Amino acid sequence: MISIEFSVVSGKRLHALLESIRQQTYQDYEIIIVNSDPGSRDTIRDFGAKELFIRTGKLEARKMAHEASKGQYELLLEETRILRYDALQKLASLSDPDMAIINEEEIGDGLINKLNRLDAEISFKYASPDPSNLYLIPRYYRRAVLDYSFKQAYANLPEEKIPKVVASDLEIIYTEAFKRFKGIVKVDDLLIKKYGETTIRESFSKYYRYGQTQKLLSGTCYGDFYSFRKRRRKIPEIRYLPMIIAIYAIRGSAFFLGYHLGNVKQKEK
Repeated sequence: MISIEFSVVSGKRLHALLESIRQQTYQDYEIIIVNSDPGSRDTIRDFGAKELFIRTGKLEARKMAHEASKGQYELLLEETRILRYDALQKLASLSDPDMAIINEEEIGDGLINKLNRLDAEISFKYASPDPSNLYLIPRYYRRAVLDYSFKQAYANLPEEKIPKVVASDLEIIYTEAFKRFKGIVKVDDLLIKKYGETTIRESFSKYYRYGQTQKLLSGTCYGDFYSFRKRRRKIPEIRYLPMIIAIYAIRGSAFFLGYHLGNVKQKEK
């Protein structure tokens, strides 16, 4: 069985995601949702998903969903992703990997969507599939790998910081997983579609949160996730350079302000 796990904050794309799961050709799955949106509770019940109703950070939500799940493999999603009809079938047919990096396609025709799509295509094609630069992050894990990752992450982070981690959750999980498990596969098929940021404001807000979290993680073993040393990347053709500079100017300025000005909110119950 595959456990599909994600958290819900706004619920804007929840129905589309759940519908894409219901239409899967592979039906041996369960859905675990950590939900903080009261308006999404009926939708979650209608689709027969297991709900954990609590507001907390992304890392703690991942761990809670993991502990509530039963699948041999776990697919870690966001509420902004939808699955291709045969995504679970493709993943279930893999030869027992420790983890899998899945190719994704951004939905939308706006400028930000196009820039994000180009960045993702370059990353998937040219970046190294290991945590050295964190451009490629697995979403599909064997249960034992996540058992180990969460144990290590919780040992490395002060208890009071864990519920405040509102971004970089997948980066933390992968960093720990790679220390022991090396069975990584890349799935070239575009099995996931992503509703990305459509405006500069949305992109700014997202990377502001990354800056907030990175400030929180400073002084821990995860404090260099977004250092220049880690985030250097290969640009395959010079014609891509202006577009890459544009998207990273937006992301970088938001990250900088989030790091220096943002305060991560306390957990709300």
